[in-house]
Amino acid sequence: MSLLCDLAVKYGSDKAPLFHHNYTPFYHFLFKDRRDEVKKVLEIGLGFPETMPMILNYKVGASQYMFREYFPNAEIYAFDIRGDILFQDERIHTYECDQSQSGEMHNLIDKIGADFDLIIDDGSHLCNHQIISAAVLSPFLKSGGLYIIEDVSQPAVIEEQLRLLGIECDVITFNPWTQDDRLIVIRKK
Repeated sequence: MSLLCDLAVKYGSDKAPLFHHNYTPFYHFLFKDRRDEVKKVLEIGLGFPETMPMILNYKVGASQYMFREYFPNAEIYAFDIRGDILFQDERIHTYECDQSQSGEMHNLIDKIGADFDLIIDDGSHLCNHQIISAAVLSPFLKSGGLYIIEDVSQPAVIEEQLRLLGIECDVITFNPWTQDDRLIVIRKK
């Protein structure tokens, strides 16, 4: 367990091993020594109770609340296709946007700016949406930033398509016996 695992449990994010995924230990490893330096985070997907049956009393935005506490100096931005679940809170800003529509994502970046330290795709989990979002949004990372695609069911397909677009990435598999406990990580130089 790590601090980020504890925060995931506190807020009810499925990114923690206790609930489903093994992402929070990995994210903590990546950011534990530079938590205060992270200023801007973008996450695709807000989550909603119907998609989180394994978490009792799930609250929309669990991941955004988790990241807000973990990164004390960061503004947390998030978007979702469902406008009815949007919310605003201290240092959390949410927007309606469709990750399958590059124009909508460009319009959102025009509103909120670029230079993200971290972008996480926890949206539709559809392979073609993950590719579109990575192609559109990864250029808006600042130098040294990370773009992470969660819940990757077809890593070879995504990796091949991203490489064809000139985007280098790594596939991280936590549990080879499940199809959704994998990440793709893009590091901006």
